[in-house]
Amino acid sequence: MLNASIKTPGSIIIIGAGPIGIAAAAQALSRGLTPLVLEKGTTVGTAMLKWGHVKVFTPWQYIVDNRLVPY
Repeated sequence: MLNASIKTPGSIIIIGAGPIGIAAAAQALSRGLTPLVLEKGTTVGTAMLKWGHVKVFTPWQYIVDNRLVPY
């Protein structure tokens, strides 16, 4: 059961703690929202770590949101 504080206005649930999920959380914070990031794995970016053998063709600078720098 979810904590009642998650149901308050201004809260948002983000599924996945990969680059896109973390960027979404940063965007939410920049808009005054309170994000709750849910990740199936044991750490941030679990799927990307599992796919370490797969080359990511997009340069890192285009994957990571600049709003993450302050955090």
